[in-house]
Amino acid sequence: MTLEDVEIVRVASKETIALGLRNSIRLLGYTFALYTTSPKLAMTLGVVVPAVVGIGTLYARVRFRQHLIPGV
Repeated sequence: MTLEDVEIVRVASKETIALGLRNSIRLLGYTFALYTTSPKLAMTLGVVVPAVVGIGTLYARVRFRQHLIPGV
């Protein structure tokens, strides 16, 4: 690894961490704003969205495994 490679990795890591931190703070702000606007809607979305994502993920895994098995 050359010094240029190390510098590229350093810059990419710094940008990735900054982006993750910025997005995390935004998510907290959006969640707070939604909760102050409508606590019931915020709680409903907090339950429904992860459930739908989880069901979709499980469905995709099953379909993917079926695709890998010949003759199914």
